[in-house]
Amino acid sequence: MIFYLDGDVNVPVSAEKKYSSIYSGTPAEGVQLIELNNHVQKEINFSTFNEISDFYNKYYTQFQGLNDSLGVDIWFLEQFRLYFNYRNFCLKLASINVFLEEHPNGFILTSDKKLELFFSASRLEYVHGRKKKDKKQGLQDFVKEIVYVLSNFKVVRNEFKGNIILSNPSDNINGKDKRFGVLENNYPSILIRNIFSHHRKSKLLVQSKTWNSDSILSSYILSLKWAKDLFVFFKLIQKVEVLFKSKLELTSSEKIINQLFWENKKSFGLYYIRYKSFSSFFKKNNKIKSVLLSDENSPQQKVIQYAARNNNIKIFGFQHGTIHDLHPAYIYSAYKHKPVLPDVTFTWGEYFTKLLVSKGGYNTSQVVTVGRISQLNEIRKRNELITDSKKIILYASQPQRDLSLRTKMLRDVLLTADKFKDKYQCVIRPHPAEVEDDFFDKIAKEIGCRNYIIDRISDLKTHFELCDILINSFSTVGSEFAGYKKPMFVLDYLEQDLMGYVKYGIGIPIRGLNDLNNILSKESIKIDSLAHDNFVKQFFYKDDVLAGERVLKYIDGSGY
Repeated sequence: MIFYLDGDVNVPVSAEKKYSSIYSGTPAEGVQLIELNNHVQKEINFSTFNEISDFYNKYYTQFQGLNDSLGVDIWFLEQFRLYFNYRNFCLKLASINVFLEEHPNGFILTSDKKLELFFSASRLEYVHGRKKKDKKQGLQDFVKEIVYVLSNFKVVRNEFKGNIILSNPSDNINGKDKRFGVLENNYPSILIRNIFSHHRKSKLLVQSKTWNSDSILSSYILSLKWAKDLFVFFKLIQKVEVLFKSKLELTSSEKIINQLFWENKKSFGLYYIRYKSFSSFFKKNNKIKSVLLSDENSPQQKVIQYAARNNNIKIFGFQHGTIHDLHPAYIYSAYKHKPVLPDVTFTWGEYFTKLLVSKGGYNTSQVVTVGRISQLNEIRKRNELITDSKKIILYASQPQRDLSLRTKMLRDVLLTADKFKDKYQCVIRPHPAEVEDDFFDKIAKEIGCRNYIIDRISDLKTHFELCDILINSFSTVGSEFAGYKKPMFVLDYLEQDLMGYVKYGIGIPIRGLNDLNNILSKESIKIDSLAHDNFVKQFFYKDDVLAGERVLKYIDGSGY
């Protein structure tokens, strides 16, 4: 018998052949992987993005009722994660369809009841997954979090006035948030840590004698208001959840979106108490005029926006990464009713400003182009493992939500590094969110590549200065590299060119392993200097270090 394995399931001894896809989890040994073609993946990426906003538009009344009662719109706290979860589910459906087309008599082994909406019951065999969630560990993590928060208790006083920076400890360098640069010298800061995020730099919260998000939350928790607030919160959302589950006529796709949305309702409660704690803090510190936020549209920062707006505090957002057409934290034009957005969002360049207005759903008055703020006291370091005897290929990795694509790209880069090991050394620069080396080392071991190092030591400018070629897909690193006028390979396997690197003439499109090998076999790679200059102008406004000063002048009302 022939089976498609969906998840970590026990396989019958009668199995002759086993298939799966990366969208059904990590494949076991001896399983043949089904890979979707690039066109199908691209089409699903865009169609699911639109289906998410269509769902909200259709059932807006239900969510608006909650917004009126709670002060926050829970849809936009989950929308980012929901898009990727729904997209990957649809990619799994497409993979199973490919399997059944090739093996019409095959069976699907799964514990996912959602599949019965799309496949005949005769093709489905429901089994229990081998892995079960450790509830005891979950409780221990929750208790640990409470202790961590309460260790920062402070009595809320009216200590703040004017403009306040809410800075992220994970982006902290020498006590300053690198995303705000010179602004840190002009406005007081409050460190904000995401709940259940114990980044090593979050220790700054405990060490800091100033206010932080844990001290704000602990004051709220010890007031015991949280118990009543959470009771009311879950009572209200339960009514809406029941309405969606039993009284509304949903299509098959809408049922999946609805189920994926409510699966994470416990996290809504965490976001809500964060909202209530900041609402209380802002109410008591009623002389605060504005808050400055980065990563402003992620759920735990989004609730701070709601708290600020409901307390008549102005909100300034700061672009924290590259923005593209499928960025669920920035692109809201398909929504008939937008979420709360900053009063002003400062962007790096005119390209991003125009994108937010044309496709993001922002008004022209809500977006101001200033350039990218320079870091303060940047420390230069070089990893001693970087050789001087070879040319350097710098690979800027990313934790892409599509694990299949991410794996394929890394494999191709390492295969290329192995083939050209006499001429090049491959230096992998992980994204800050990629905290483990196992992903890189495992694939390198599988293909027998040793010509690489994982460099978490060297600073970005040092990497740019040392490398001869940069490889990335749609990383912010690519846009920062433009000013160096060196070759940049864009791993654009789905032909989306999300960041426009290819369109603007600063990136060389790479569709697969053959493209990498062919271009590295050439004696020289031509660079269009004018295209690089134009890109810097479009994406970074001005090639200077005065973005912070422009922000200061704008906020203080003196023009810029």
